[in-house]
Amino acid sequence: MQHIVFAVLNIVFLFVYIFFLGCASTSGGASVPFSEAQESRYWEAVREDEARKEAERAALQAEQRALSDLAQEQAVIVPARKIDVELERFDAFFAHGPAHALGFLQLAPVRDGVELVGYEIQGFPRGALRSVDLALGDVILAIDGELPRNPERYFSLWEKIGERRDGARLSVLRRSEAFDIVWHVIGEP
Repeated sequence: MQHIVFAVLNIVFLFVYIFFLGCASTSGGASVPFSEAQESRYWEAVREDEARKEAERAALQAEQRALSDLAQEQAVIVPARKIDVELERFDAFFAHGPAHALGFLQLAPVRDGVELVGYEIQGFPRGALRSVDLALGDVILAIDGELPRNPERYFSLWEKIGERRDGARLSVLRRSEAFDIVWHVIGEP
C-alpha cells in the first residue's frame, strides 16, 4: 500500500514541476527551473522512494518464501490417486489440441519469489474437473514429473502424453496436502 502512495506522490511532484514550467513559459517570461538544491531534494526523494519499494519487494519475497517453506514442511504426502479414463474419452480430449485445455481452465502461476512452482486452478466449467479429481484452488506442481515453464514445453508434453495414450501423472497441492493423480487409460487401442 505504501508503494502506491509513494508512486502517486512522485506523479504529483512531476505534475507540479510540469505545471510550474508551463506557467513560467506561457506567462511570457523565461522558464524558471528548479534550483540545484530543489532538484537535488527531488531526486533524493525519488531515490528514497525507489529504495523503499525495493525493500518492500524484498520483504514480500522473503515472506512468500517463508510461507512456501512452511507449506512444504506442513504438507502431508498421501498415496497417489488413480483415476481410470476410457480410451475414447482420452483420445477425444487430446484430439482437440493443447489450446483446448487452456481455453476452459483458468490458471494462474504460483511463484516462490521469482521461481515458478506451479499453476493454481482458479476457474473451470462447472463439473468439468470433478471426474478427474481436480478442484478449484488446486496447484498443479508437475505433469509427468515436469513443470512446463513455457508454452513450447507444455505443447511438447501434450504431444508426448497424447501419443503415448497410456495416461498421465499430475502432482498436485491441495490445502497443504501433496498428492499425485494418476490418470490411467483403460481400453484397447
